[in-house]
Amino acid sequence: MGDVEKRPVPWWRRGIRCIPFAAVGLCFLLPFFTASSCGSGQETTATGVQILAGSQLIAQQVAQPSVGAGADEPYSGPRVALGPAGPDAQAQKASDDARPWAFATILILIAGVMLTLRPRRRWRLTTIVVCVAAGASLVALVAALSAAPENVEPDKGVLLAFLILFLTVVWHGCALVVLTFRSANRANRSGSEKRPP
Repeated sequence: MGDVEKRPVPWWRRGIRCIPFAAVGLCFLLPFFTASSCGSGQETTATGVQILAGSQLIAQQVAQPSVGAGADEPYSGPRVALGPAGPDAQAQKASDDARPWAFATILILIAGVMLTLRPRRRWRLTTIVVCVAAGASLVALVAALSAAPENVEPDKGVLLAFLILFLTVVWHGCALVVLTFRSANRANRSGSEKRPP
């Protein structure tokens, strides 16, 4: 296979291989979902770290409420103070439902780091498998969020993590194809050179 290591690889090069997994892990510092209630003017945001830690989620009053038949109608009651509005039970439930999949994603990323740090054959294929597994875990996390009764949407943390995993799979997939073709061409050349004239 094209990714077989023929000589010892320095530790710093093996460390570079872990960059995609570390980048996805850093995405957990970003907002993972935003929950909003129609017409209330409230939003609740949770980072991946807050989901993992089971932190209490506090709704934020980001706009004045809207009442009536349509959400575009102006609020006719007294003005509501902007800022923290209290715990959001529905967003909390969405976070609790997503927590197992957040833990699964982190464990898969840790396994990916451990596997790519070790000098091993076919490390590119290992990276692809780990990225696909982490992506599947994030899909399950988004599905758990979508089941919430509140309007919950994936935020930039999840979207960026998906993008990193997708680009990593594409990069290593293309590299495997190119390296495999190179190995096949070398084998054909060496075979033709060994043939008697």
